[in-house]
Amino acid sequence: MVSPRLTGTAVLLLVLLAGCGSPTIEPTAASVAVSPSDSPASVPSAVAKHIVPALGLQPLTDAVPVSIVGHRTSEFTVARDPSNTSRLLAVGMDLDSPDATVQCTAFVSHDGGRSWTAVPALPGHTSTNEDTDPWVAVDATGRAYLTCTEAGVGLLLGESSDGGLTWTDAKPIPTGGIPAKDAIGAFGDGELYLCFQQGKLQVMHSTDHGASWTQVGFKDILAGCNGVVQGPEGNVYVMWQGGGAIEADRIQPPPPALGVVVTKDHGKSFTSTQISEDLGTAAPNMAGAPQAAAPSIAVSPVTGAVFVAGQRYQNAEVAGPVATDSTADIVLVRSRDAFASFVPLPLPTIPSEQCAGCNQVHPTLAVDDGGRLVLQLTLSSSDSLHKEFWVTASDDEGDSWLAPVLLAVTDADASFAQPGNVLPDPAGVAQDVQDIAANPANGPDAAKARATAATWAVTHRDGGEYFGITTTGSTVVDLWVQHGTDGKNTITSRLVRILDNGAVTP
Repeated sequence: MVSPRLTGTAVLLLVLLAGCGSPTIEPTAASVAVSPSDSPASVPSAVAKHIVPALGLQPLTDAVPVSIVGHRTSEFTVARDPSNTSRLLAVGMDLDSPDATVQCTAFVSHDGGRSWTAVPALPGHTSTNEDTDPWVAVDATGRAYLTCTEAGVGLLLGESSDGGLTWTDAKPIPTGGIPAKDAIGAFGDGELYLCFQQGKLQVMHSTDHGASWTQVGFKDILAGCNGVVQGPEGNVYVMWQGGGAIEADRIQPPPPALGVVVTKDHGKSFTSTQISEDLGTAAPNMAGAPQAAAPSIAVSPVTGAVFVAGQRYQNAEVAGPVATDSTADIVLVRSRDAFASFVPLPLPTIPSEQCAGCNQVHPTLAVDDGGRLVLQLTLSSSDSLHKEFWVTASDDEGDSWLAPVLLAVTDADASFAQPGNVLPDPAGVAQDVQDIAANPANGPDAAKARATAATWAVTHRDGGEYFGITTTGSTVVDLWVQHGTDGKNTITSRLVRILDNGAVTP
């Protein structure tokens, strides 16, 4: 049965600043006002008519595991191979990795997301430092790039020429400091954009597969990044979020701002747009409050429109002193002029029976080959014990929405709070004892790993700071973090078709 179309019922108001600039050295943060002309009528008809009309959404598969079942895994990104869209590559943080610290692990699908295989990532990397903030991208030739920050040390980059099945030895990137909160984009034949926080936002650019780099720092943007995309006209958009805090889910004034830097000349110069100056103070990273989530960015391959979604906290700072409980909702904006201006978009109405008043977290975006905007989001109860994962799509770039589809549900019997997710694995403890007996110097690292395991369940109760989704043709590859009956979080996927002719084909 084809789902009817729903129209959003609420438009979020953003706090905006005025002005813009485009320096080439030490660019400064600037922002622009909402464009009153950004409306369906403002889209050139020659372009708009190429967005394929959509009739509804239809699930194609059941949910399948992406990461290793039994390994606590979260914070992931996914990319498709432009040269072969049945080849997908995801990467996430695996707490239960063989070296007993958080490590980046890759997950490969060569059948469009119907099945996944875990493969070792970053070979040649033998440090016991935690590797976090994994990102993956694939250039137009099919070469894949995987990057992770090595806690307190640096930034690692790996490459694969066979769809992620094998990887070159990981190599450190010379950032000139200690980076965090990274993302990577890959375009053409080895043109890379690597962004991260190193006090301030940094963007590195390479045209030779990462063999050499140029680097730009944005002196007024104290932020990390969470996405790099390229429009059909060649513009590259780097999304940032921050307010001085190195992590989005740590309490540290000022509240995080959200923005985009844009280059139209392959990194020679940038403009910067601030979308919102106040997303509310992130809630404490404890049970009973919504976890912070990083924003998401996507660009239409048909019209070049750019979309940004972020999580906002409706607490006393945003809603006034009468708001005593911190809740979360979503900011969603669109730009049709390379972020010279932008407009807030209406959100879809989610027809949840059990979680209608829940926090809206992890907004995640993609645009399919037909130009249809896809929004995946999570509804999370205030104690994070009940979660619902939903997806919807729009064929008019966010002005109205198809009826959402429920992907999966997590309840109290399969949540982060299950004892198996908190208690140390006996086999792991026994291995630690053997390692320490053989080499007492291993003791501090083993203790650090156990401390990490004890806090992981709470700090990643909603799946970490960011999710990723992608599309293959008109099929949405939805991914989220699902908790099992043991409480351990597994990256999970399900395929959903956007119907444009009333029929579903495998």
